[in-house]
Amino acid sequence: DNELRLIIDNPLIMLKTLEKNKKAFDATYKNHKVVSSSLFTIYIGKKMRTLTAFFSLYCLSALSAVAGLSVDANDAKTITADKIEYDLKNATLKTSGQTEIVNQSGQRMTLVDSYISQNGESLTGDDIKLWLGDHVYIESANIERSGDVTVARDALFTACDNCDRFGDAWKISTYKIVYEMNDRMLQFYNPVMWAYNIPVLWLPYFEMPDPAVKYKTGFLTPDFESTNKMGTQINIPLYVNFSDTHDMTFILSYLTRENPLFQIEHRLNAMYSEYETQASYTYNKAGESRWHIFNDDVIELGDNARATIFLERASDKTYLQKYGFYNDQPYLDSGAKLELFSQSAYAVADMHIFQELRSEDTLNENNNTTITSGNILPNIRGVYQTQPLFQETYMTFITDVLGVSGDKMSSQRLTGDVRLISPWTLWGGNRVTLSLDA
Repeated sequence: DNELRLIIDNPLIMLKTLEKNKKAFDATYKNHKVVSSSLFTIYIGKKMRTLTAFFSLYCLSALSAVAGLSVDANDAKTITADKIEYDLKNATLKTSGQTEIVNQSGQRMTLVDSYISQNGESLTGDDIKLWLGDHVYIESANIERSGDVTVARDALFTACDNCDRFGDAWKISTYKIVYEMNDRMLQFYNPVMWAYNIPVLWLPYFEMPDPAVKYKTGFLTPDFESTNKMGTQINIPLYVNFSDTHDMTFILSYLTRENPLFQIEHRLNAMYSEYETQASYTYNKAGESRWHIFNDDVIELGDNARATIFLERASDKTYLQKYGFYNDQPYLDSGAKLELFSQSAYAVADMHIFQELRSEDTLNENNNTTITSGNILPNIRGVYQTQPLFQETYMTFITDVLGVSGDKMSSQRLTGDVRLISPWTLWGGNRVTLSLDA
């Protein structure tokens, strides 16, 4: 009287009439708890027993939590098992034997003897294998969940299942994986990293974001490199995520023969602008402060204007080359640019301030005796194209203003250009363009 259990162990049962006889069903079992007002449909085939629930009966969030799998609660899910028991009063599902759960996106899970509550707060199962993609899966001997914490024991994780002809390129085996839904981190206890079934690394503890997390604050993989005069350089990066469009990376570089180097990278993509900055600083053993900063900002000023601000500066000529920031550029370029554009006109005004990086020795090797330096203040260029005067004939007006200033020199230049352009299409598809330029 207190419990109604639906047990499916006969392949010939078909209970599709539940939806048709909803009123009679509600009247008969009015004292029992029904988990949803919209009844589900159950299909049982001759060769495979399948229960498909087309409403949010089981969100399977516990299963999702193990690998960060995001499953829409409203998606249809197919559960295949040797035997399925559903408790209407307690809203729980129990499967016996081999069980497979598949959602609409194709992500699937195989396990043995599972027990799942409606909201996913309680889940148990054995011999679980959760496939997140073509080559990504988590395998566990046993899984349990209590509240927001999920524990998988004797687990195996890989994102490279048979990704080449030699098998799994890498995988992680661990005594226990703990997943906390609040911070969405996978915690590995006593993990062993395997490469082609050969153990290569053991750690007492290791954690990583679940595969569904795009960005997560934390330390990245350190790397090291060799330098000419500063010994070995070990880089320890720390990634800080503010949002999906805003992040920052701090890098501490330890040098065996020189003082540490500090680096920072900042990225921000706003709705109508983009900002990117790279900078570094060190106080070397000679007592010198050395640094560099590169910045590139693009700001949209509406539908017909765009501003760009760029900055490249260094403390001295040799800093970039010594610390590995040099890209064979002869100078650094700082300045700003303003662009105005419409359907028939375009204008740009920009200014450039240069920092020379070439030394006198470099110039002598290239048979140059002096360094010519100067700044462009300003450079203004405008182009305007008229509407067709007749047929396809049109005119263009181009003007250019250039100012250059530097050591003991200054010059300005003004140029203009007017063109009459008349394209004609002749017989046979031939095309001739007449142009008059002044």
